[in-house]
Amino acid sequence: MLELAADQGVRNVTVRGLTARAGVSTRAFYECFANAEACFGATYSRIVHNLLAGAIEMPPAGEAEVRACARALLASLAENPDAARLVLVESQLAGPAARKESLGAVTAFERLIREGFSIEPNPVVPPPRVVRAIAGAAIWIARSRLRSRPTALDGVADEFVDWMLALRDSQVERLPVIDRFRAMAAFRPPGREPVGEERGFLLTAAAKLSAAEGYDSLTVPRIRREAGVSRRSFDANFGGVAECFLEAVETRTKAAVRGAESEAKRAASSWERALVRILSSLCAGVARDPGFARLAFLEILAPGPEGLVKSEQIVNYWSERLRRTAPVERRPGPFAAEASVAAIWSLTQCEVLSGRGRRIDEAIAEMAFVLLAPMTGARPAGRAIRAEFDESIANR
Repeated sequence: MLELAADQGVRNVTVRGLTARAGVSTRAFYECFANAEACFGATYSRIVHNLLAGAIEMPPAGEAEVRACARALLASLAENPDAARLVLVESQLAGPAARKESLGAVTAFERLIREGFSIEPNPVVPPPRVVRAIAGAAIWIARSRLRSRPTALDGVADEFVDWMLALRDSQVERLPVIDRFRAMAAFRPPGREPVGEERGFLLTAAAKLSAAEGYDSLTVPRIRREAGVSRRSFDANFGGVAECFLEAVETRTKAAVRGAESEAKRAASSWERALVRILSSLCAGVARDPGFARLAFLEILAPGPEGLVKSEQIVNYWSERLRRTAPVERRPGPFAAEASVAAIWSLTQCEVLSGRGRRIDEAIAEMAFVLLAPMTGARPAGRAIRAEFDESIANR
């Protein structure tokens, strides 16, 4: 599995190919695995276990050990590019079933992160969603660097640990528990931007069809019939189904961000509280619109590597927008902004994949802390989150 996934991508791996490469019979394969996806999941789990085994057996006892552990993990990935690609890239492209199965293996990594928060002299117990968000950010950062330039992994460890330790504060243990219905009622979900002209009609059609039936249901005839335009018009605007679909997802996502920003800036009393409201609005949109959630966090990966690139572009868009709109004295560096946005994106994807997308608004406090604390410090972040939710409850 490891060799074939590296050679041709996990989507092209078949049972026949696996048995031929391994030199075993088809019968022997089915005695071990139900299908190729199950074999992929087992391979993923074994690689992650081997990668983390040493660190888990000797958990870090201080900040120096945390940094050394992060460097060792990234060095191991850089030294084993095929294994790194399977864990970081192919796991995202293997389909929802395989991605869901791989979540179990990530719990070992989450345990390692909790150990990093538990170092003396002031151990901290972070909420599970914060740990999951940090794990997602770590995987995201490593994957984006691996895809662009594997040697870039070498310089990431210390920056990542700096970002993670900015979240290591007792404030993270005292985040408010959110009542989802009050939070959802307090913030209006983002609206959809009006679109016109034939390109806009095609984008709307692609988003509507794929939200209802999935990316695999899309064809050029279906999209253009739904849009009410000619084949010539489709060909003039897009090179194929994947290009049209991915632009549709990007358009919907950016519209959601801009709509949430516009609403928050009118009502919030500070920049910090505006960010909490933006997250609340986006989470409410995901919770109330499962079609949008499916598009942005699951179906976006269906076209394959192009979808992974598009998801990275969207996260980079959010990161750059965060930096541009932040006050100069609190503007995060490029790495911290990317890590925070990637953490939120990854946590949301995990919740949607696990069937908890309709309750994603329960994670608003944790998401806001991950976003704010590296920029403002943990205590100001905690105060802004509590103040915003106290006001939302009082207004009810």
